[in-house]
Amino acid sequence: MPGIPHALLRSRRCAPWLEVSRSGFYDWKSRPQSATAKRRGLLKIKVKALFEANNAEYGYRRIRAELVRGGEQASGEVVR
Repeated sequence: MPGIPHALLRSRRCAPWLEVSRSGFYDWKSRPQSATAKRRGLLKIKVKALFEANNAEYGYRRIRAELVRGGEQASGEVVR
C-alpha cells in the first residue's frame, strides 16, 4: 500500500476497505521505512532549505542544479 500515509490508516475498519486481511494490514503498518522513503525525506528537507535560502525564488530546475552541484542525485520529478 505504498503512497498511503500511515496517519490515514489508523482504524481497523480500513483493512476491509483496502481489501486486505487485518493481519496483513498490521504487518504492513509496522514495517520500517524503506531506504527510498528515507532518502526522499532527506531530499525534501534539502529542497525546502534551498528554496528558503534563496528567498523562495528558485524553481525546481535551479534547486535540482544546486543539489547536483552538491553531489546529490535527484531527477526533476523527485525535486518537484
